Amino acid sequence: MGKKRSAVEVAEVVAAVEIHQDDASEEIPKGQLGDWGDKMHPDVRQAADEYISLLREHNAAKESMNVAKEDCIVKMKEHGVLRVQIDEGGKYLVCEDSVKLVTKAAKKEKGGNDDE
Repeated sequence: MGKKRSAVEVAEVVAAVEIHQDDASEEIPKGQLGDWGDKMHPDVRQAADEYISLLREHNAAKESMNVAKEDCIVKMKEHGVLRVQIDEGGKYLVCEDSVKLVTKAAKKEKGGNDDE
């Protein structure tokens, strides 16, 4: 793993990066300025937009997958099916009916009496 950088080291790296004012950069509203100064390079904006677009697609797909998973569990239980072959018989989806016990720490009240 890489070494964590201190805020001073990060500031020095940022200060060392030269921002070209002649680039067709996007103006950033006051109060929204970051390490880039008062302009954002178009390459950074494009990369950020691409990432956010894919993140949103991923989250939507994950939500759809969770709905499909719950539906599959309900249908399997409804019809008494414990496992379904997938991947041309190489694997199974198994619907387990398990009860689990979980231990959790109790929150203590501040200044309260522990004798209860």
